[in-house]
Amino acid sequence: METTIPMKISGRNKLNGIVTNIVPGIVTAEVEMDIGNGNSVTGVITKRSLEDLQIRQGDELTALIKATSVMFIKD
Repeated sequence: METTIPMKISGRNKLNGIVTNIVPGIVTAEVEMDIGNGNSVTGVITKRSLEDLQIRQGDELTALIKATSVMFIKD
């Protein structure tokens, strides 16, 4: 019997979406998600992570964003 231990994560910025595009490279892969309301998020992960997680176009994913800096621009 397998025991599941709840995962605790410090990141609080979670965005749910659907994978719309994957651009695999030699070492990394670019993954784009539609997060609704005409917005998307694109991130780069290792190709190994792409394969291990078996991420495919159309999959539902959660992007967890933890930034060390935030920039603002005002025109």
